[in-house]
Amino acid sequence: MHGSNRLGPMPGPGKPGGAEAPALWRPVRGGGWIMRRAELALSVLFAAAAAVPGQTNAGAITGLVVDQQQAVVAGVKVTATNLATNVSQATVTSSAGVFTLPALPPGQYRLSAELAGFKRRVQEPITVETSGTVSLDLELEVGNTSTEVTVMADAPLIQQANSTVQYTINQKQIEELPLPDQSALHVMSLLPGVVGEPGSEQASVTTGYVTPGGGLSVSGGRMGSTAYQADGVSNNSMFFGRISLSFSSDAVAEVSVQQNAFSAEYGRVGGGIVNMTTKSGTNQLHGTVFSFSQNDILNAAPYRNTFDKKGMVRYWRGGVNVGGPVYVPKFYDGRNRTFFFASFEPLRRYTQLSGFARVATEAEREGDFSQSVYNTATNQRIFLFRQFEFNESGTALTNQRIQLGPGEAYPQWENNIIPKRFISPIGQRILKMQPLPNMPLN
Repeated sequence: MHGSNRLGPMPGPGKPGGAEAPALWRPVRGGGWIMRRAELALSVLFAAAAAVPGQTNAGAITGLVVDQQQAVVAGVKVTATNLATNVSQATVTSSAGVFTLPALPPGQYRLSAELAGFKRRVQEPITVETSGTVSLDLELEVGNTSTEVTVMADAPLIQQANSTVQYTINQKQIEELPLPDQSALHVMSLLPGVVGEPGSEQASVTTGYVTPGGGLSVSGGRMGSTAYQADGVSNNSMFFGRISLSFSSDAVAEVSVQQNAFSAEYGRVGGGIVNMTTKSGTNQLHGTVFSFSQNDILNAAPYRNTFDKKGMVRYWRGGVNVGGPVYVPKFYDGRNRTFFFASFEPLRRYTQLSGFARVATEAEREGDFSQSVYNTATNQRIFLFRQFEFNESGTALTNQRIQLGPGEAYPQWENNIIPKRFISPIGQRILKMQPLPNMPLN
């Protein structure tokens, strides 16, 4: 095995006074040296891991810088400054005049370009969306650097950097739209190519499962095949086709839905990719407090409810969220550097559901089913059969089931009436807890 200059030369044959073995080589029995493969493999693994980009919700700004003769300009310093936090990221154009500012948190930015011999070019506001790339070319004018040319216009909304079909719902739309249960998932119902029920964190009455997001279909994909992310991190449940953590609409800054032709970095997706970007603190301290309440005193009876009483409804949802710079007087000033955001939203809900069920009449509670029917419209009768043998005195039933021959049926109670001596007093007390019928069967 031959060494390279990067790994160091292969040591000598191991004679006394020979060359000392480098760290990546070790001696073997019989003479010679071999490389420490484990250390090399780890080095290659770490290098590869550092080079592989992960999934993220960050956006980017890319473009070309030219002069007034449309010739590319190299060495231009291009800076993107977040208008809310004043945090900046800078780069320099390449020899081809191209610049790229990656890993920009979603928000509005000020873009500046400056180079000696040219006027400083500034453009704002530039909106960077979740997982979106803004393509923007800049033209510099010859002049003094102290002279500034400011353009107050946003970048084109057309996605030129890739062919991804992506829809973004911004914070203004989320705040002003009436969303059931304050769930940010409901904004997806407004997008083309999205169908189904968003669901909520309230358990189903029939199954008891909580499946928010599990009923949505994106771009014809199966329900449960959508990939949900929160700030670029997977937010999918391992066992159910739903999101693991739901967010209040007051805690979400933006919702991005990629429907098709998305990047290869997104795997295991049969429908679309939903990326929710949570709010972040800014240089200004901001917060909201809200409360929603519902009470049956103020409600009308449901249109299907034919009873005199309304079901009880006690619903309250409140919340508070606050964000701003991390600031400790005389100790730390996090403005333009460190920010925080917190959201808390409790829910209290007590409801009574109205429905229809067949309950025992007064006669049936005494064992008399002679006039009982399933449905008054069809006059379908109810017949009672005895499946167990009497005891020797005929006063009680035994645990021995009646043995039937081919074509035989269990004996019917005489006149469809169960004698009172065979009715359990405990069962009668349980029946008294149920309400009596208040409408005919139909």
